[in-house]
This record gives sequence, structure tokens and C-alpha cells, in this order.
Amino acid sequence: MGFFPRRYRTDRRAADRSLLRFLLVLLLIYGGARMLTARYKADTAMVEQAKSLARAQAVRIRPSAHDPPGPIYGFGGLPVARSGSLVDLGPALPEPGQAVLAWLFGAREMVLSSCLTELPPAATTAPRLPIRDYLPGFYGAPWTAGFNGNLVALLHVYAPRDARAPVAAPILQIYRNYDGQATAPSFAEPGAVRVYRGGKAVLYRVFLGGPVRCLDLVVQHGQSTGTGYLYYQRYRRYYEAEQDFALH
Repeated sequence: MGFFPRRYRTDRRAADRSLLRFLLVLLLIYGGARMLTARYKADTAMVEQAKSLARAQAVRIRPSAHDPPGPIYGFGGLPVARSGSLVDLGPALPEPGQAVLAWLFGAREMVLSSCLTELPPAATTAPRLPIRDYLPGFYGAPWTAGFNGNLVALLHVYAPRDARAPVAAPILQIYRNYDGQATAPSFAEPGAVRVYRGGKAVLYRVFLGGPVRCLDLVVQHGQSTGTGYLYYQRYRRYYEAEQDFALH
């Protein structure tokens, strides 16, 4: 028989089970919060490690002994510190079949040193592809930005979705002291290009001659604007000018 009625014992067991479930839920929430915190700290440490590695691996390309011939363009930049701005593209995109492993263990961060530390690629020819085969924003439309009164335009900007496909050469145009009336650029030249694809952004890296040494155009996924880091030589040293580019 027992000291307590059957109904009381049943209610007590139900209360104990409810308490146990509540404690299990709290434990799961606590464990999840710890995992998220640990993942955030790991991601932050990974980014800092990638930045340190990019700085360590940067190979500084020295300016030539003479400034480029032709008119002087004042792009409004500042003398380059170290080797230029680092470019953070987010997590590296996993190879086919490795998406689950990247999610479990975290993908390495793509932090690249500036285009000043990289030699131009060999010239290639690229066939024209259907629009659907290009990355959003990189289907041939021009990108433009103003640099201290000079209009800089990138034409024929193509980047295939397939990272193994060749990339067509763009044309960089400069309209010196642009007042909205000029119809012909003061400088125009095709450039060699490399495209880097990350989890949060695309880097469209253009190598040139003349008044511009190279240009890093960084576009966040899904955006029609990007940040351009333009490098040029003046007075026997490199300068960096940063401006927002717009897709037209």
C-alpha cells in the first residue's frame, strides 16, 4: 500500500519527467551556445591567421626607376603601406563532394594580399558564353568609378561560373578630369585578369600598364556595387586609391 495515494505518485512521476525534459532542453541550449561561441572564436582566429599568412607570403613588387610616360593622373591615393590592402573573400568554396566536411570542420578563409604582390597571368583567349554561365555582375556590363575627378571604366567584364574556364581580357579606360562631356578616353588598354571566388565575395583582379599598375575590384555576392583598390606609380613609389565601383 504505501504512504501516498496512487494519484499523487503518478503526478509526482509526471512532474519528474517534465523536469527532466526541461533540464535536457537547457542542456541542449547550453551545448549549442558553447558550440556557436567556439565556432565564432575559431572563425575569428582563422581569419586573423589567414591575414597573417597573406602578409607573410606577400612578395613586394618594386616600382620601376621611372614613372610611366604620358600624362600624370592624380587618383587621390595615399602611399602604399606594406604591400597594399588585404582582400577578405570569406570562406573558400569547397571542392565538389566536400561541402559536408567544410560545414563540419570549417573552410579556410580566403584572405589575399593585394595585386601589387602578384605577377600578371599569361594572355588567354576565352569564348563567349551564354549569360547564365557567368557570375552575377560579371556578364560583360561595364563597371565605373570616379577617382579624384578622373572617371575609370572597366569594359567587357566577364567571369565564368566555372573557375576552370579562361577569363576574357577587359579594357580599362580613363577619362582624365572628367566633366561629363568627354566622349573619348585619354587612356584605354586591355588588361590581364584573374578571378578569385570566395564564400562572401568575388575578386576581379586586373593587371595593366601605363598609368595604372593593377586594380582589385571586390564585389560582395548579390551586390551591384563593389570596392576598387587602384594602384599606380608616382614619384617612384606606389600609391593606393580606394573608391566604390558601380555596375551599369
